[in-house]
Amino acid sequence: FPADLKSCIHGKTYMVQGGFEFDGRPISDISNDELEQCTRDIMDHNLKNIVISGIFSPVNPQQEKTAAAIIRQIYPRCSITMSHTIGHIGILERENAAILNESLKPLSYHTICAFSKTLSDLNLQCPFYLTQNDGTLISSEQAIQFPVFTFASGSTNSMRGAAHLSGVKDAIVVDIGGTSADVGTIVKGFPREASTRIQVGGVKTNFRLPDVLSIPLGGGSIVTQENDQVIIGPRSVGYQLTHKALVFGGDTLTTSDIAVAAGLTDIGDKSNVTHLQPEFIQQTIQRIKTMLEDAIDQVKINTTEVPLILVGGGSILVRSHEKLTGTSTIKLPPFYYVANAVGAALSQVSGSVDHVVSLESLERDEAIEQSKSQAISLAISNGAEPNTIEVVEITELPVTYVAGKALRIKVKAIGELLLNHTDKISNLQLTSQDDTTTPEILSKLYEEIYDSISTKVNESVKPNQSEPELTAKSPTIDPITKEWLLNEWDLECISIGAGILGCGGGGSPYIGRLRAMNALKKGKKIRVIDANKLKSSPYESGLAITVAFMGAPLIELEKLVSGEESKAALKAVESLVTANLMSDSNFSPEQIEQFAIKEEDNLKVLYNIDAVNAANEKSGSSNKVVALLCAEIGGANSMEPLVLGANLDMPIVDADGMGRAFPELQMFTPTIYGNDSCP
Repeated sequence: FPADLKSCIHGKTYMVQGGFEFDGRPISDISNDELEQCTRDIMDHNLKNIVISGIFSPVNPQQEKTAAAIIRQIYPRCSITMSHTIGHIGILERENAAILNESLKPLSYHTICAFSKTLSDLNLQCPFYLTQNDGTLISSEQAIQFPVFTFASGSTNSMRGAAHLSGVKDAIVVDIGGTSADVGTIVKGFPREASTRIQVGGVKTNFRLPDVLSIPLGGGSIVTQENDQVIIGPRSVGYQLTHKALVFGGDTLTTSDIAVAAGLTDIGDKSNVTHLQPEFIQQTIQRIKTMLEDAIDQVKINTTEVPLILVGGGSILVRSHEKLTGTSTIKLPPFYYVANAVGAALSQVSGSVDHVVSLESLERDEAIEQSKSQAISLAISNGAEPNTIEVVEITELPVTYVAGKALRIKVKAIGELLLNHTDKISNLQLTSQDDTTTPEILSKLYEEIYDSISTKVNESVKPNQSEPELTAKSPTIDPITKEWLLNEWDLECISIGAGILGCGGGGSPYIGRLRAMNALKKGKKIRVIDANKLKSSPYESGLAITVAFMGAPLIELEKLVSGEESKAALKAVESLVTANLMSDSNFSPEQIEQFAIKEEDNLKVLYNIDAVNAANEKSGSSNKVVALLCAEIGGANSMEPLVLGANLDMPIVDADGMGRAFPELQMFTPTIYGNDSCP
């Protein structure tokens, strides 16, 4: 979380027993006494907003539900968000999304109650729904409990409206407003969902959001010129366009003025822009075109030309008869300026499932059918007409490198809204994520929290407290040792490159990057040495150890590493080498008994490392690890030697064993050349 946001919402954190494995088996049971103790402490600190986050809770949400029930039994005047109701697999991002959701509930309540009152004042006695980020509907009662599902719905509505008005279901949509332009892709009439972590207010999340790119280009964008270069935005006159733009008698040059001068539209008084030079007008129009073409290129996933649909009032900035690079045609549909409202009116009701299932006792087809049934049931419970529901998305991803067979299944079902004519907006009834808190308690609670926030926000938010953005820095080389001392910019670049080299496998470097960044903030050093240094003192007489994790990257997204795993493994290898137990030779009966060596799955497993350490101390011999090696530069393993090197103050060799991320150990370069992989 950015520092300024964290200072506003951070209360207390509690780590308690519980959690599940990827297949739904419990890691440990939750402790009622432990939860009661935490709840009492929360009450003592007068905290009212609570988030519950459990390992693999999207697979099995029971512990989160049980914990919520226990907390509410003791503390009914609290608001709770359970992480499984918000996000998908990935505990950090899901937890972040749940924190944002719980923080926004009081504001959501205040806003939706204002909407409800306004509609009632207009004597509109009808059901009240809002649109979600994925283009479907949510009731006003649910929106209060799940505000994060609605705050990116604007661009989604525009894309849905664009598909309907144009009749094109697969295309790129550009929605140009007053300040910015949203560029996204529709597939089968729905916005393409982002498949990666989404940053919201500087916070990484993983709930459903459209894959949309926003650029600073709108009808109110301010146009300036510096060193003969045209600059558009990010500043904008926004809703004050009709007062500040030149064509409306104002004194600010905007993109709308340029559009009028270029003959693209006829608004305001054209005589107010006749002084603009033709060359400057053409240069600005070209700059607008370039900005759009760059954005279109970023949202496309292949080189095939696709139709482009222009919507929004700012579409007057584009020559619709001219082709933009990467597009086959440009469509400006009728009523393009109200595509957002059209999209909202078209919204349907959805149900989504994203979980991991074990295929040990279940066939793949059966697992998919069960997931479809769950998604359809969720759509019905959310208010969809059963006879209109269809499954629009099925994604299956095998979970690799785990014992047994497992499959991650994502299913989305949608249907038309089943209107219940007994619902009246004047009777807005709050609901919680469980049935133990009454609407009256929730109403008073949200009003109390909102009033408290309104009066204290200026005291808690301090200017210039946000995290500074990373800027490019030159590498730092120690003048004496010639070691490369990594800085935060180096880590950012390495993690991006490692992510690209790990495409298709290897996991994400994100968590390792966070750990490495944290090590630098604590004043630790990450030292990188040239491989040739291993031939000279003090390295030539020591060991260089490869550091890596093996297994399913998906598991680490939930069961986060503590930082001690690699350190313990390193010390164990160091001890085994010293005791000459790393070779493939047969062990003596005495060694097998002394060190508890057993054969398991064609592997020799040593259980008594303490006995090995004791034997080494007695003999007085040792083999020191002097440097660390990166097994594979692609994916999550790229960062592990950097983190361990920082924690142990040990150099990392500027080399890796694969050049990217490969799935099997025999693909490690030293193994190919007949050398031991470790050490």
